Amino acid sequence: MNKLSYQTKLYNFRQLISELFKCENLEKIHDIRSDLMPDHKLDHNNESSTNFHRNFYDFIRDNETFKKTYNNFISNEITKLFDEEIIFQRLPGFRIHLKNSKAINKWHSDGDEDHRHPKGEINFMLAITDCHLNNTTWVESSPGKQDFSPLNMKYGEFYMFNGNECLHGNKYNNSDNTRISFDFRIIPLSKYNENNSSSNTTNQKFAVGEYYDKF
Repeated sequence: MNKLSYQTKLYNFRQLISELFKCENLEKIHDIRSDLMPDHKLDHNNESSTNFHRNFYDFIRDNETFKKTYNNFISNEITKLFDEEIIFQRLPGFRIHLKNSKAINKWHSDGDEDHRHPKGEINFMLAITDCHLNNTTWVESSPGKQDFSPLNMKYGEFYMFNGNECLHGNKYNNSDNTRISFDFRIIPLSKYNENNSSSNTTNQKFAVGEYYDKF
């Protein structure tokens, strides 16, 4: 795991998400936007289909400002971490870890049979709100070690980690704050195979033009 930082004034992710949800204090979005709160218990089958998720994905598909900001972030901040060309996730995944809930209910690695992400992928998690202890993601340091530690960070920081092979998940958020973050994956060009399988969650093929994109 590797924690990195960037200049938020160059990539106004938090402002864009605040404008989307009409909520400046995103840590308290569970109170401020109660109209979007789930009216049912979240589990593995519905955790990524809340009103928050639908609004976010509708927004990033159509909003050119967000797409440009995201692409610039990948181009300027992520490509420099590698010594070869990379393939990157075309649109980021949205995570909202609501108070008294979990964001992801099943501990997993992205390369397992439930997710089938291709080998060689590298995960990135970018904080929109503070991510700390029980409202952040916990990851083992190497596959099978199960020595889980939290990805503690604040806005302007992000983590790079091996989520393809390392188990990761969430704990019950017993803090007073909701955590909002998004994540994405990259794969070095040397490890990319256009004949990869499809995502179990998005039904997109792990190929450039579907799940992935490249510059």
